[in-house]
Amino acid sequence: MAYHATTPRIRRPLGLLPYADRLRCNAGRDALMVDGNNNNNKKDAASQLHPWCPRLLVLSATILVVMLSCYWSNRNANKTMTLLPPSISNLHHIIPQRSRTTSVEELRHAAASASIDLLLQTSTSPTLDVGPFCDVVDAAIDAVGIRGLLREVFETHAFRREVETLARAQNVLPGLATTFEEHHMNVYYENLINEPTLGGNHFHCTGCMWWLRHYVGAAIADRLWREGSLNLEAPGGNKGRIDNATAFLRELQDLQRRPDSDFVTVSTEHAFVWHTLVLTRPGLKDGYPMDLLREWCVDYVDAGIWSYNLDTDLGRECRHAFGHGIFYAVAKASLDKEHQSARVQFRPHMYDTSKELQDKMFKICNDAPLNKLTMTECRGGIQHSIDLLQKTNPPILSMSRSKGKNTGPPKNFETIDMFKARNKAEEAGGKVINAKESKPNVDSPLRVAMMGSGIWAKMSHKPILQRNPNVFDMKAVWSRHMEGAASLASDFQKKLPQRNCTAYAGEEGLASLLGREDIDAIIMSLPLDLQPTYVFRVLESGKHVLSEKPTAGTTKEGWEAIQMYREKYRPKGLVWAVAEDYRYNGLYTETARAVRETMGPMKTLDFSIQMKMVPGSFWLKTEWRAKSSWGDLGFFIDGVVHFVSGFRFIATSQPVAVRANLTSNLDYMPGYDSLHAIVEFGDGTNGTFEASYTNAGGGAEEIFASDGRDGNVTFLPGSGLTDGKGTSTKVGGDGKPKVFLSFAKDCKNAGEGGGNGSNDDSNITPEQSLLDVAFLEACLESSLAGGQMREIRTSLRL
Repeated sequence: MAYHATTPRIRRPLGLLPYADRLRCNAGRDALMVDGNNNNNKKDAASQLHPWCPRLLVLSATILVVMLSCYWSNRNANKTMTLLPPSISNLHHIIPQRSRTTSVEELRHAAASASIDLLLQTSTSPTLDVGPFCDVVDAAIDAVGIRGLLREVFETHAFRREVETLARAQNVLPGLATTFEEHHMNVYYENLINEPTLGGNHFHCTGCMWWLRHYVGAAIADRLWREGSLNLEAPGGNKGRIDNATAFLRELQDLQRRPDSDFVTVSTEHAFVWHTLVLTRPGLKDGYPMDLLREWCVDYVDAGIWSYNLDTDLGRECRHAFGHGIFYAVAKASLDKEHQSARVQFRPHMYDTSKELQDKMFKICNDAPLNKLTMTECRGGIQHSIDLLQKTNPPILSMSRSKGKNTGPPKNFETIDMFKARNKAEEAGGKVINAKESKPNVDSPLRVAMMGSGIWAKMSHKPILQRNPNVFDMKAVWSRHMEGAASLASDFQKKLPQRNCTAYAGEEGLASLLGREDIDAIIMSLPLDLQPTYVFRVLESGKHVLSEKPTAGTTKEGWEAIQMYREKYRPKGLVWAVAEDYRYNGLYTETARAVRETMGPMKTLDFSIQMKMVPGSFWLKTEWRAKSSWGDLGFFIDGVVHFVSGFRFIATSQPVAVRANLTSNLDYMPGYDSLHAIVEFGDGTNGTFEASYTNAGGGAEEIFASDGRDGNVTFLPGSGLTDGKGTSTKVGGDGKPKVFLSFAKDCKNAGEGGGNGSNDDSNITPEQSLLDVAFLEACLESSLAGGQMREIRTSLRL
């Protein structure tokens, strides 16, 4: 590469030099190393040096002397100390200095900076110093915990944007897009930090996301080994710490199974396993670590779970990690002690694995009593490591290409449930169930369509379905009007372009939708006075249905619908669930737990909810809400049923009778807007229930439960939940996603209870939701009778 002699003498450190100048300094340094006995070569090489290079060499030598002095001092003081990372405040150019805390954004920026440094390293050394990158991982564990590290700092999309932004700012990308210097670890801009599941190419290089995510896993393993435990969440979180490798891998595998899982969890698992084996089983002198395989992979040893979000078998990934582990445990044991630190990694395509070491690695696999799956991944993981690291000139970066489409599981893929069923059949001497003869893959997405395109469908249903593509495969949207259906279908198509979502409208469109055999279930959000009719049209077509709460506008209509469902459709194994989510809301689940676990038998339960409904609210503009067929209960049947459901969930027995007063205070709101009720429960508990839309400032729930002695459980806005032992915590959380996931599970299990619904989630049955309507109807009857006591139809037999 040629340089002009007129290059200005700019006084700035190497890290701030333009990319070409940094290459010039490195090129001059490398030239000096070519032939130490040739003075002419030295002069020619020296003439290529950037003016700052001599100063940097002096500065580097000074720093090296100081570091060696510190190292020998620490070594003499404590023989067991090994490469402890600096604290957050001492990571001067990597971690921003802050008092006690470091934000996710700062940590992500620091990680991106360390990644760029790795990308630009040029060397013929077979090892790579990833220490600064490990320092960022250490700092992140301290600041945001393991979950924050994996789900926020290294979240693929955000981290990719940060690296690209930083690379542009440092003028890195133009050089990488057009030139290739020997031993640089990346070539193409679009693969700077690639993401195979998003359509990138599998370029295995130091600066790529593939290796960076592995370095995260190695750094975590090193930290756990050094300190014995890890923060699960940010300081102050209530989830405790992880104190062993098994606990960490369980957490990692739980994250992998989340609907919004990120591939960083898979790469982290690989490197965590390999580095932990390096530390705990150096050289694997006792052979294959069968005990750790069973302990860390559990059921994954024999079968798998397909993640449609990550497009991989999670079981295979765990088994494959042990193949990598065999390679690293043997290879690193052959090196000096300092090379066994996570801060020193093999440089991609610069490490030669000797024939002797390869034979030793494969022998460990061959001598182990492994099943076929694990044996394949043992040998495959070793070969994969060899291929990734094998020295080439120039380095071979491209390993394979992704077409940008999820391939799905292979035809003979066997899930853990299938494996267990087959084993059970074999043990009983019966017919062996294979993948094709078994039930549909329980881990494949539930094929669904939406009916309704109104406010709630857009605000609530759409985000849940979009965020859970490995649970729900959105096939279609139907609405009474094509404009709404087309708009919603377009939103899904943009979010999930690899799937086809069709819009239908009107009677003809509904017939086409319900006639499709590639749809398992319907998610319904229609006007409540129309919904029961459509529920049975869906059930009649042989599809499961999740309808919005409540079951119906009146107990009479609801009970008739339930009777028909029980007699005609439930015996066929069809699921009808109602999307009442407050029984999953964290406020109510935690309050109910505290009532049952931290105080004596409950004697009183008082509940109050204050809301506001302003003129012009889009809820008031919804005709079916404003002019409902169930009369003066109006918005109570649509909105207050939520709070009745939560109130009943907290109680230790069902409410059986009420004395109530309903009033109307807002002239712009149809029907009643305030309810005050005295409630009697089946176990003798007494309580009150208040709900009002008249609080102009808005508000939230207030809950008081008492055992009549010293035990009290309270929830107050701003103060959180205080249990019977006096412990206060913040609670909350949207329960709607859990309703959808539970519905999907019920659909997968449909029919296993003999068609009697015994496996259905009792929190989302139509019977459960109708009890909320029965409570409000009893309140209305009591109010119309001047506050006289009225029994609640808990049996629903009118």
